[in-house]
Amino acid sequence: YYVNNVRDTKDGGVDIIVTDRSGQSAIVQCKRYRGTVGAPIVRDLYGTMIHSGVPYAYLVTNSTFSEDARTWAAGKPIELIDGRRLVELSQAE
Repeated sequence: YYVNNVRDTKDGGVDIIVTDRSGQSAIVQCKRYRGTVGAPIVRDLYGTMIHSGVPYAYLVTNSTFSEDARTWAAGKPIELIDGRRLVELSQAE
C-alpha cells in the first residue's frame, strides 16, 4: 500500500490518500472531536469522495459517530472508524 499524507490546508476534506497494489485509491478524512460526529460530516465526505473520483472513503475520529451518521453511511462505500475501533486497529499485529 502507498499512503500519501495530504498536508495542504485547502485539501478539500482529504487528509490521506491510500492506494493499494492494484492502483485503487481511497480517501481518508480525520476528525478530532470532543462531541459526536454527525451525518453532515459523512455527507460532506461522500461529496468529496465523488468529486475526487475515488470509489471508497474512510472517516476516522477519536470520538464517536451519531446514529444518524451511521445510518447515512450504511450501504455507501464509506467506512466509519470511531475512537474505540482506532485503538483496536493500532494494537493489531
